[in-house]
Amino acid sequence: MKFIPTNRYLLIERLDFEQEDITYVLLPSDYEKQEIYGCFQILESAEDCNADYEEGERIVVLNSMVETINIAGNEFLVLLENHVIGFVEE
Repeated sequence: MKFIPTNRYLLIERLDFEQEDITYVLLPSDYEKQEIYGCFQILESAEDCNADYEEGERIVVLNSMVETINIAGNEFLVLLENHVIGFVEE
């Protein structure tokens, strides 16, 4: 199934970077650290976006702005283009 974004939305996927965790306090075993910002890769952009986003570009966004859409067992992550905070380059 393919999802095609419209209305200035970006279809994205989450990028996970391994980080060394150092624990200084005892926490419950089911505790998960919630990051405020996340790094995502652009898969596709709507034709009416104000900027020219390219597939594969890495962006930083507030995790709370990412929307999850479930259709027939398929999960898609989307984001309005004005929620892009910046780009990540190496």
